Amino acid sequence: MQDFENECQAMGAFGGKMKHIIQMYGNSKDEVGQGSYEQYTAENPIPEKIIWKLFLCLAQGCAMLENGDEDLSGDPVFGEDLNCVHFDMKNENVFIKTTDDEHTETPLLVIGDLGLIQIISRPPMSISQYRLMQRIGTIIALPPEQYESSYVADFGIKQYLGTGINIWGIGKIMHHLITRARECIPQAYFNVPLPYQYMWTQLDTEDAQSWVMTQGPLLLEAPYSYQLRRIVLKCLAMDYNKRPSARELLGVITQALGEIERSEGMAGGGDEMDLDEEMENAAVNLGRLDVEDVGEGV
Repeated sequence: MQDFENECQAMGAFGGKMKHIIQMYGNSKDEVGQGSYEQYTAENPIPEKIIWKLFLCLAQGCAMLENGDEDLSGDPVFGEDLNCVHFDMKNENVFIKTTDDEHTETPLLVIGDLGLIQIISRPPMSISQYRLMQRIGTIIALPPEQYESSYVADFGIKQYLGTGINIWGIGKIMHHLITRARECIPQAYFNVPLPYQYMWTQLDTEDAQSWVMTQGPLLLEAPYSYQLRRIVLKCLAMDYNKRPSARELLGVITQALGEIERSEGMAGGGDEMDLDEEMENAAVNLGRLDVEDVGEGV
């Protein structure tokens, strides 16, 4: 019953366009979608343009959570003092719909299961409030700011929970998709020392200050472009301040898709370009992530 009340409260607070968030209660299976996103990970490998388009759906859903409206031209529906956090962003809670006229090359991904959603105040957050919300969600999907680790404390990122949790969640989902359903589960969830999954990554080779501690060494093996892997690594940054906002994420994704579509147009006559060549064009002006720029961490 509490989950039902949480979802109703959140759905009532949202305004404007709401295509990438779905109400679970009171909807038929057809209205919710054709099963969960996990079914789509069986497509292996998925072409990069499709990956970016699916990423766009998730980013638009995050924009809805972050601003209360997918249209970012206005002020946040929740005001400047509140955050909306899904608290259970994972593969099983992203659903596939195929009845949308705007999505001609891909299905429409929608974020559902708002039973744990919370509309909470921005910092400062009291210790009691932090402790109360620290373990909300599925343990293997928790971001660093929600689990106990002396390493996390060293970063000074505890006792604040906000929309960076939503970004971490879709970063985990994209990791699952582009690494062909392989998980990156921080071992710190299980109270062991600093996990090997974390690594120092330089997000911009021209900026010496762009090093971040992030998760996802399996991304280095993925057969996709540097800028796609880079933005997913940024979503998985240990420090939520290093993660992009939904607005920033949408900017990166739409720019990448624009470059891909322009490169397809230059190919002429609908001839297919080699994936590496196609994404090399898309990488222009987006920066590069090189394997040599990634260390093993501490």
